[in-house]
Amino acid sequence: MLVELCKRAKAASYEMAKLTAEEKNSALCRMANALEANAEKILTANKADIEAARHRGLKASLLDRLALDQKKVVGMAKDMREVSTLPDPIGTILGTWKRPNGLIISQDPTLQRIQWGSASSQVTPLFFEADQML
Repeated sequence: MLVELCKRAKAASYEMAKLTAEEKNSALCRMANALEANAEKILTANKADIEAARHRGLKASLLDRLALDQKKVVGMAKDMREVSTLPDPIGTILGTWKRPNGLIISQDPTLQRIQWGSASSQVTPLFFEADQML
């Protein structure tokens, strides 16, 4: 199931790469709306995941970081909407310089941020950091 979901997400990333900034921003706002509309389902699933992780022996500090509540869900939706107001970095060059051998190097900000599309993109706009997993 997870492998199939990842394959579908990767396929969707290629479609996202074709979208305009306005379309990407609209998608972010729709995702925020869906997150809020499905908060109860998300919280119920998260509670089950946390319980399963507790039974597997995950540390309490990690469980606490992974646990969601209504306030966190609202915050994620708010952050998605905030990201939708930022300038689209795709196609922007931060700087360009020429090496002594003639090689021209360009600094692309999308290599330092989450992209919407391309082979190296991350598909999910929200990340939970969880280190020291067991």
